[in-house]
Amino acid sequence: MSSPFPLEQLQDAAVNRLLSDAMFDGSQSTNGAPIPIITELKGDIVNEITLAVDKLGICVLVLTPVFRLHNAEIASLDGYAHLVISVFENVVLNQTALRSISVAQNVLGLMHFWPTGVPAGNGSEAVFMSDEGQEAIILNNEGPPLQYSVPLQARIIIQRPT
Repeated sequence: MSSPFPLEQLQDAAVNRLLSDAMFDGSQSTNGAPIPIITELKGDIVNEITLAVDKLGICVLVLTPVFRLHNAEIASLDGYAHLVISVFENVVLNQTALRSISVAQNVLGLMHFWPTGVPAGNGSEAVFMSDEGQEAIILNNEGPPLQYSVPLQARIIIQRPT
């Protein structure tokens, strides 16, 4: 992984995991088009979602919105990265025949208890798991566009700058 920062590494790992799956690479899509995967690295997130949904009818957004320290009263930067993978769909425009609820279930199946390859400290490896503080799949918006989210978490250690 190219970035020395574990939050970016986790996001890259999640995107690469999705890209390696048949549901996302276009092989399960009726039109052969891959499902677009958007991250904050692509810039204007709202515009990217709108463009992808208007073009294909469905897309996925991967964000790392929160990092929470395991214990804020000690010096360790050990904690939980909370990652949200959202699926957006315009049912009328969707050209893939892949429904957002099916994509969300696939995301959960791919990610829950998947070892990320990102160091978690003490020689262990960060593992994505469903975020215990939330439902495993959440209907955020009935649309348009329809939006489901899959909240995940992984325990990591952020290294102090040297």
